[in-house]
Amino acid sequence: MRRAEQIEVRIDHESHSIDGHVAQGFYPPPQGARLHQRLAGIQQEEHDMAAQRGGGLSGEEQRALNQQLDATAQVIGQ
Repeated sequence: MRRAEQIEVRIDHESHSIDGHVAQGFYPPPQGARLHQRLAGIQQEEHDMAAQRGGGLSGEEQRALNQQLDATAQVIGQ
């Protein structure tokens, strides 16, 4: 799987986690919306990076995006 695809899969997973947490009442819908916006920002950054490389990401770019997703995942899990 390409690096960009790995990031997309991870974003999709985190998005589903947000939806589940909101549905279970762990946090209110406005907080879920803010987290979705955060993921959308990461996804836009991924698309911008990939567009500069003809659709792919470098290892360094993937690490940077994964660090952002790690931080977001921690917030989602709280």
